[in-house]
Amino acid sequence: MEDDEYHPTPLGFEKDDGFLIEGENSHDVVSVLEMVQKDELSKRKAARRLETLPSTINREFNRGELYGL
Repeated sequence: MEDDEYHPTPLGFEKDDGFLIEGENSHDVVSVLEMVQKDELSKRKAARRLETLPSTINREFNRGELYGL
């Protein structure tokens, strides 16, 4: 089932009527991504902490503007 309108929501965000809004854990996501950026935390540990995959952590760095990185 392919849906051209489907796009996964970035970590820490939710969709509201098609618009991205900050989710409940958005501040946690930003903190963890900042720790990875400063080499204080590995991507694998960050993924574990945020209950996602390391590949998702990599993808979120491509969306750095969403997180102020």
